[in-house]
Amino acid sequence: MQNEAVTASDQVQLTWRATLASALGKVDGATWAAIGMTFAGWFLLDTLRVVWGPMDHRIAFYEVAAVIGSPVRLFTGLEGNHPPVTVLFMLLCGATLFAPLSPYLSRHRFAWLAGIAPLALMAGCAALLYVRTSGDVFAARGIGDTIGNDLRHLASHLIGNASARASSHVTLPSGGYLALLGSLYLAARAIRGFQTHGD
Repeated sequence: MQNEAVTASDQVQLTWRATLASALGKVDGATWAAIGMTFAGWFLLDTLRVVWGPMDHRIAFYEVAAVIGSPVRLFTGLEGNHPPVTVLFMLLCGATLFAPLSPYLSRHRFAWLAGIAPLALMAGCAALLYVRTSGDVFAARGIGDTIGNDLRHLASHLIGNASARASSHVTLPSGGYLALLGSLYLAARAIRGFQTHGD
């Protein structure tokens, strides 16, 4: 009886693996190339570069969550010091990279829309980074602490001015363009697949 249960479990596992291998075998080369380009742009190359006077900081896309959490890191850099949010964001990036493979695993029409996920993640991070760097870096703590609030307001104003000036010196290095091209292709393919599904 126990041997039969083990055999059934092994059979289900083999069937699942065969189904996954068969589905991934149907993915076209252009899709794999776009996923590879996005992966290289996010993990292997720099996505943002800030050059301002003697300052030259490069940030990979997987580090963007740490910069959004603390915009000052845009100017100071991370210097190999990665907070736990970076690990969580790396896992999110990994899951997002494989989202465009959903139509090969599910026959539902809306599975195609998962291909928009890499572009949506990049756009969302860009919007959050813009909002975080344009607002107050140091929030006011309380009503009674006027001197502390004044100092925080002054520091936010100085960093805000520096951020506004430095934003004109923020560029997209090769990783940013590579990831953008790959995610644009995946999004266009997803929209086309969604529209032509079942035709």
